[in-house]
Amino acid sequence: MFNLSEVAPATLTAVGDSLTMNDPALPTEQVTAASHTHLYVAQVAKGLAQGKGLDIKNPDLYKSEVWYQCLTGAVAQYAPWVEIVGDTTVATNNSTHTGSIDLSGIMGAVMSIYLGPEGQTMWTALSSVLGSASDPATTDFMNFWWSHVAKSTTSTGLSIGPNIQTADGQIQWAVVFYTMTHVIDDWRSMFISSTYEEFDVTAGGLTLNMDYDTYIQPVGGNPSASSQVDARLGALIGTAITTAPFPTNSTSLDGQLSARGSLANLIASAPLAL
Repeated sequence: MFNLSEVAPATLTAVGDSLTMNDPALPTEQVTAASHTHLYVAQVAKGLAQGKGLDIKNPDLYKSEVWYQCLTGAVAQYAPWVEIVGDTTVATNNSTHTGSIDLSGIMGAVMSIYLGPEGQTMWTALSSVLGSASDPATTDFMNFWWSHVAKSTTSTGLSIGPNIQTADGQIQWAVVFYTMTHVIDDWRSMFISSTYEEFDVTAGGLTLNMDYDTYIQPVGGNPSASSQVDARLGALIGTAITTAPFPTNSTSLDGQLSARGSLANLIASAPLAL
């Protein structure tokens, strides 16, 4: 029987329509914190998109430049424990392929743009496992994830990013979005080679650093960001986050909040999607 526990990374996490790999070096509490922050940022970004009059149920939103702007705004305005690493401008890569297409190979190259060789290695490990997965628990988990992925009749947009541990013990992940010109109707086709006359890929993303210590510590007599985020997300945590086993520069939170009021007011005012 295929044993997922023998394969690195240690776990997979589905956060809504995002499939995330977790570095085995990350303790469980950091995986949880990253997942909750990921969901919070995504929901705030959707709330910002709704505020712009955009339809968050339309998959085309998640392959547009405005979605990157909403993500950047969600982090910069409402998640001061998360730092955008590098250039905040939208960077996209477009390529066209013909013949036999290895989707996992293409996405491995995309991951390396944002997280370097480690990100590509983790994607390759995921591809190797799920391309021939025989563990029922894994199949059930992937079926759950796929049912939450936003799909349309013409393209698929997903966010993927391994949660890795930085040199100073904090958490980093990439938010990567890509679109394709054909329909993927099953998650297994993400990890096998297929043949197309023409296949276009557009990809882009952001790399984010999360200050875990700042996230879990109370600030200025106020409850920690983690407790407030969990309270704000409420039941979404149980319905949008599922985890399965898989066999920097810190900024001053006090300084950022000085001109915007308390952390409680900041999180309470974040425009989460309805």
